[in-house]
Amino acid sequence: MITPNQEFFYISVMHAAMGMNIILLILSIYLFKSTPNNLLKYYIYYLISALMVMIAKYFTISFNSGTTSLTEGTYLEYLCATILAIPYSFFCYEGFKVRQGTKGLKWAWWTLLILNFIHLLYTAYAWITNIEKHQENVFGIVLLAMVFVASINLIIHASLQKGKSLFQIFIIIGCAFFITFLLIAAILENHLKIGLTRGMAGFYMAIIGEMLFFGIAIALSVKDKYKEGQELRIIGLQYKLEIEQVINYFAVLINEHATIDIMLWDVTKNCISRLGLQDCVIYLKDTHRNVLIQKAAWGPKNPAGNTIINPIEIPIGQGIVGSVGQSGMLENISDTTKDERYILDDSMRFSELAIPILSGKKVIGVLDTEHENKNFYTDRHVQVLSTIAALLGDKIENMTIQHAKREKEMEVLKLENDLSEWKLSALRSQMNPHFIFNAMNSIQQFTYSNDVDSANHYITKFSTLMRKVLNSSQKSLITIDEELEILKLYLDIENLRMENQLNFNIEVNEDLETDAIKIPCMVVQPFIENALKHGLSGINGIKTIDIQFELIDEDILLVTIKDNGIGISNSLMQKAKNINPFQHESKSLNIVENRLKSMRKEAEFKPFIMEDILESGVIVGTKASIFISI
Repeated sequence: MITPNQEFFYISVMHAAMGMNIILLILSIYLFKSTPNNLLKYYIYYLISALMVMIAKYFTISFNSGTTSLTEGTYLEYLCATILAIPYSFFCYEGFKVRQGTKGLKWAWWTLLILNFIHLLYTAYAWITNIEKHQENVFGIVLLAMVFVASINLIIHASLQKGKSLFQIFIIIGCAFFITFLLIAAILENHLKIGLTRGMAGFYMAIIGEMLFFGIAIALSVKDKYKEGQELRIIGLQYKLEIEQVINYFAVLINEHATIDIMLWDVTKNCISRLGLQDCVIYLKDTHRNVLIQKAAWGPKNPAGNTIINPIEIPIGQGIVGSVGQSGMLENISDTTKDERYILDDSMRFSELAIPILSGKKVIGVLDTEHENKNFYTDRHVQVLSTIAALLGDKIENMTIQHAKREKEMEVLKLENDLSEWKLSALRSQMNPHFIFNAMNSIQQFTYSNDVDSANHYITKFSTLMRKVLNSSQKSLITIDEELEILKLYLDIENLRMENQLNFNIEVNEDLETDAIKIPCMVVQPFIENALKHGLSGINGIKTIDIQFELIDEDILLVTIKDNGIGISNSLMQKAKNINPFQHESKSLNIVENRLKSMRKEAEFKPFIMEDILESGVIVGTKASIFISI
């Protein structure tokens, strides 16, 4: 007979178990949202199942109008208790890490799980068939005893595991506490008739202890996982930082090179040293022949210098490298002996990583590396080398564009220079007949007047001038010395023609390296010819021309030509009276202007300035300032 005091005690125990269960369930669900894991998940299932047992007691009391004793067990309560054993088993599976455990631990767990399922099915069958005192018949006692033995066997195997963590120890203590308390309750049942067989008080007290120890184990497990997560996060950050440092190094390395070949050699060399590789080869695609050609290598293929021993060519679509060149997708081969596409180059290696080098979506090459160990290349290798390949693709594309642009600019410049040469040749062809005509007339006059000496002297200077003009006409640039010789000969001949009425003076600044500095051929002579024909021809008496060469900037040569002719203003007045008197000279000076402008390439640059020389407001001559880029 149960006394009121005992009944109150049992009620208090059940309420305490339920209250603790609800609190632990709420905390576990909250914790699961932030740190989800299987151990915590099965603990939540375990708490829900335990709560079902207690709710079943209230349901039984309500169903029987309050006539059922709190210490008596019903079919519904026993069924809920056997259901509780299932999440309990999976909680132990995760807590004891059965999957990684010994063979004995695995057999112990599987035995307990199967017996718990059999016990659950037997309890359900007993309820359906209404077997009285199903826990006290022979089968029920033997089955329950086997479950107890299997539980103890699992606890023993879990205790024998090496390297147990603290949370696993608390799970073992919780399991041991539950089994021990139920055994004590079963023993006391023979004398007090309370506990496991006829009542649930022993179960509630056992479950309180087990829930507490399991809760502590969960807290320790979450703490361990948080610590492990922090360590992994630190390792991940270090890994990420290391990758970024390597990538930044290669980004700087690739961008500092001006030629593709040197860049490729430098990349292969640093891939070996920075990433610990054994071999690195870069192929570039020959689009005309549709093959991949080894352009740079470091390792056994490159014993010294920027040379490759026995370089090979791989057709697109053949071998691992050729397949990557065709598909544009990287391939990480962990065991080359199992891949029929593997092409043996210098020696057999068991791992190969081939990454396409892309320009946009077009494959322009392949970065390939091999290693003697199987499964060598990790995600780190793939990430770093893929980034390097992308950097190479962008750099090669930019360098190709820049090279094509430079070639186009050089082509345009060459065309401009050729055009200037053609224009200058046209100038010479226009100037030379006029000068030759005058010279021949002078020689003819000397001959008619029987002045043989003057004729011979004139012919000698004229032939020398013609020879130098012909020689210089084959060059785009001549030295200042060569230009001075031509100008002196030209002025000498003109002086003879003018019967020594021409005084000319040529001054050269001492700082000028006349034998080294080069200027365009025949750009000064048209200005002198213009002065003789249109400035000095209009005056009587002695005619003077002063010519000066000086350096006004490190790359600008100034040639100044002064004469005592009629001046520009008076020439323009004569032009107004005559029809196109400056046609020849205008063409000559325009061509010279364009020639000098093409050398300077500045929009505001003025190649020459022509102005009157004034004294007291009177025009006494003309000054031409010519600016030549050197």
